[in-house]
Amino acid sequence: MKYYKVKKESDNKRIFIKKGNVLEVYYKRSILVANELITIKEANKQGLTQSLSKHANLVEINKNNTYFFFGCRFSL
Repeated sequence: MKYYKVKKESDNKRIFIKKGNVLEVYYKRSILVANELITIKEANKQGLTQSLSKHANLVEINKNNTYFFFGCRFSL
């Protein structure tokens, strides 16, 4: 399964979404966690693909090799 894996340099960064000419903070997932995995479907649904392109890398990991910890998905 394909995921966006957040870079270590982007730990504790806020995500902003541009709506028209105004930048807004996205509250559901406003702070990134280092090495967090975000599915492509989640990113598309929440409109985060442009924001994640500079803060995360696209990786392919088996879904059975992931776990949730405090609401974030990580790889084993």
